[in-house]
Amino acid sequence: MIGEIIAIGDELTSGRILNSNSYFAASQLFAAGHEIVSMSAIGDSSEAIGGALKKALAQADFVVVTGGLGATTDDKTNEAVAEALARPVTFYPEIYEKIKDTPQASDSKGLSLEKLAWLPSGAEILKPEAKMAGYLLYHEEKPVFFLPGVPYEMKELLVDCVIPHLEAMPDNHSRGVSQKVYKVFGLPETEVNSKLKDIENKDERIRIGYY
Repeated sequence: MIGEIIAIGDELTSGRILNSNSYFAASQLFAAGHEIVSMSAIGDSSEAIGGALKKALAQADFVVVTGGLGATTDDKTNEAVAEALARPVTFYPEIYEKIKDTPQASDSKGLSLEKLAWLPSGAEILKPEAKMAGYLLYHEEKPVFFLPGVPYEMKELLVDCVIPHLEAMPDNHSRGVSQKVYKVFGLPETEVNSKLKDIENKDERIRIGYY
């Protein structure tokens, strides 16, 4: 299947944080047989988030979005998605029940984790038993996975939920990919390329990259 990855956060577009989430997601999805046609990093702007999501849905079979699901004021993914896909935010009491009694449920400045319980309508919680953000939306029969920006949480949901869900889809014909790395010394890559180019021409499933 054809996929696209969108990573959200000003910390990414400013260069303060390395975008390791997209690297991990791409490598895991590729190994599962999916082709990632685009990876983008965008800031915490509702307009940018909505625009990137619409563009991705126009060219991919599925989309993976990371970041912007938290309770702070710069976390705008849910609101942007609700507006872009015309899905009003809805209160999910089952999420609120999990977080209402945690020490972080509220603070002296009035910020509240209740924000985590407001999701775009139609959202399916990826891992209800876990205390982490992450949900699935179907838009025009295409799955869009929204994962937390915290790397260890994102990795858990991607491996445990996203990849198995894609594998179970009836129109998924992807197969696992076998990768091999060969180290060549003493020859420039152009010469190595000239010696191997016929291999790719014999089988379109074979791809060779030179690094």
